[in-house]
Amino acid sequence: MNLLSTSEVAVLIKEFLGPLHPLAKWVAFLAGTSAPMEAISEAEEEFGMLGDPSSLDGSDSALLLWLGRGGGSQLVLKLPSGRYRIEYWASRSESPLGVEIACAPSLVISPPCSRPLAALVRKLSSH
Repeated sequence: MNLLSTSEVAVLIKEFLGPLHPLAKWVAFLAGTSAPMEAISEAEEEFGMLGDPSSLDGSDSALLLWLGRGGGSQLVLKLPSGRYRIEYWASRSESPLGVEIACAPSLVISPPCSRPLAALVRKLSSH
């Protein structure tokens, strides 16, 4: 797996989504924030994150993930304990391709397809 830097992720997601995409505001908001992230996957060729997992509380916090080529398999993220909503977005789409609810601290996500996607992760509740 190729873990991308915050600046690489911001550029990739901006180009992928386009300026009028519903997630564009999150790219701008999260571009300057990041923290070390443990991700476990053998399938994703490219993976990156915008946002700080330790600050996932409240409606104004989120993570934005870049799931590059080779997706469609499970990905495990180490996040604070809680229930999360994960939205998967395709390039220039007006609504999510898929939505799932999952629990952490080991959050297992399953992208719905093997093409590149952006994923918005938001905390719903704490355990």
